[in-house]
Amino acid sequence: VCSGYTARAEDIGTTASELDSLLASFPADTWSNAEKLYKKILTGGAQTVKELCLRVAPPSNGNDAPARFAIHGLVHYTARSGSDKDRRMVARTLAETLNTATNPDVQDFMLEQLRFAADKDDIPSISKFLLLQETTSRAAAIMVNIGGKNGETALVEALPRAEGKCLAAIFKALGDLGSSACIKECIDRMDKTTDTNLQRCILHALSRSGNQKAGEALKARIKNQPAGIESGEIVSAYLDFAERLAGIGENKQANSIACELLAGKGPVSTAIRCRSLAILGAAEDPATLQTLIVSLN
Repeated sequence: VCSGYTARAEDIGTTASELDSLLASFPADTWSNAEKLYKKILTGGAQTVKELCLRVAPPSNGNDAPARFAIHGLVHYTARSGSDKDRRMVARTLAETLNTATNPDVQDFMLEQLRFAADKDDIPSISKFLLLQETTSRAAAIMVNIGGKNGETALVEALPRAEGKCLAAIFKALGDLGSSACIKECIDRMDKTTDTNLQRCILHALSRSGNQKAGEALKARIKNQPAGIESGEIVSAYLDFAERLAGIGENKQANSIACELLAGKGPVSTAIRCRSLAILGAAEDPATLQTLIVSLN
């Protein structure tokens, strides 16, 4: 491996010893010095970045901290405004390294860097890592950062093949995106699984969707909650749903849920009461004034 990257480095005029010298300066003691180092790396182009990526190794292979410092700093340096060309080059090189790496720790590091550098063009290189237990959380976080229709579609397309931890990570990511593209899948899965972590991720996805069917599903399960989930968790998710509705301007529906919970039979926890009142207060709707007055009394 060492002789291999030495030969490639020399092709662009950067020897292994020069790379060693650069790495010996990481972490830099000042921002000014760090910037000079990043510029030197970028001057070497994609091949120099590739050589740095090849210096990242599993923990058992020795100290690769300087290489990790250099790559992480470079990722953030190229993420600055006006550096899109450099960012794309770095992201592309990270994705290439990711797809040739076989060690989970190295894959995890490359994915974590791509979280700050990737865009929709990198989705094909990252999508398969949604379906691996060791990397699914990192890959899902990247899709959330990419966002939009592209990130959402990649997550939805992975759902039919996902299992266990992967399924939970994808549902959580879809919730983070506020997606309504997986409502039917959420409802079907919630009633079939006894995995409480998966159930909670599904609740998150439903509560953040703002979708009417999701709200109906949450409401129906307050009294008939899935095994392993307390009714209070469902109520909290239902309120999350109401807050999401308020956030997207659906104040009438949000207010209706808040009033419904405040008027419910049986004791209402202080947290649920406060959150419900906050929704009504923020809406400033005269129609809910009586509910607010009664609650104050």
